Amino acid sequence: MTQVHESEPCSDQRALVVLCTRLEGILNSRAEVVVVGELQHLCSDNIAGLRIVRSETGFKVYPEGQSPDLERIQQAVHKMECRLRKERSATEKIYMRVENHLRTQAAAASLHTGMGRVVSGLMFRFIHGYNKRCGEQRYSGRRRIVIACLLSEPERIVDNLLLRNAFMNAQFYSRRMAHLANSVESARLVREFVWPDESDYQRVINGDNGSRILLTIHMGDFTGAFKRISSHAAEHRTATSLRREGLDEGWSNLFAGGSSRHFVACHGRDSPLQIVSNLRRGGHTVAILADLKDEFGQTTNVQFLGRTARFVKGPAQLAVSGRAFIYPFVTFQSGQKQRIEFSERISPELLPGENMTDAVNRITQQLVRQAEQWIKRAPDQWKFLGTLPGYFVMEDNNEQQPVQA
Repeated sequence: MTQVHESEPCSDQRALVVLCTRLEGILNSRAEVVVVGELQHLCSDNIAGLRIVRSETGFKVYPEGQSPDLERIQQAVHKMECRLRKERSATEKIYMRVENHLRTQAAAASLHTGMGRVVSGLMFRFIHGYNKRCGEQRYSGRRRIVIACLLSEPERIVDNLLLRNAFMNAQFYSRRMAHLANSVESARLVREFVWPDESDYQRVINGDNGSRILLTIHMGDFTGAFKRISSHAAEHRTATSLRREGLDEGWSNLFAGGSSRHFVACHGRDSPLQIVSNLRRGGHTVAILADLKDEFGQTTNVQFLGRTARFVKGPAQLAVSGRAFIYPFVTFQSGQKQRIEFSERISPELLPGENMTDAVNRITQQLVRQAEQWIKRAPDQWKFLGTLPGYFVMEDNNEQQPVQA
């Protein structure tokens, strides 16, 4: 374990980066289901000064705050390393035992009732996580049933949807990597978008110095769509996009107007007040996604697929606070081409008798209703189809909990 000593601020910063890199390596050395369980058992105070993000390529760890407690962070990193090492040891000892217990549903139930005989709490968490991972087929079956009910579709159709969804997600991910690399391939992909009402969009924004919010969901090659749409931005226009990870050069270059006029805000780290200020100043565009859940900000109850669900209200809050129109659009694959289609823009104005909270809830519901239409049109192209049950809530002793699948 690297020892951290008090030194100059520059040296402290280097030590913090080393700890971040080390913790990143530790977290990515184990299965996500195991790591998430261990992170939940680490007191949040122990990792103050670090920001841990789950990304598509694994866990990312970033420094956070002005005066991090290096000694405390080092202790947290060491503690996590020790816990995962012990768990790996436990894995080797009980692997065959767990494998046998998971062979049948009855054995799994027997394992659950016999948990009291397991001395180590660490072992309990491992078995729980291992059961969840190795019982994937059983859980996939239950998930398929729940999704079939939510979509009002036969299970056999949902089976095919989920298979195609896995393929589509991989395809769209590869396109996103090309865009982030700002490659020649990305330029070709952007040119090939089919956008029937492109000239109409140009007429609407021509000479418009007001701010606007470009909003979509995780469907199709939405990254390339943002890049294509931004190619029509006026020379003076600036832009902000939101993401869950730290800034990198690839992301900053996604705005066709140039990285110098593109600001990247990080979920949970950067204050939305600066974005609101930019919107109110005019000549600013915010690119944002609307189909996110609690981990990306405050949510509100809405009707989605005929049931109560929770969606982030950040897009509506930015629109109302920043006095900016929302321009909703969707991207989806039709044949071998990616299509861009815009819906009617949404005004940020409050209706008579409304307060800001009412307006935010109303606009969020309007956005979710639009997203529902898009998802029903091409459910296999929506990134979060496989986690659809997690959007819904059920009443349980007056507490709202996500539907489990």
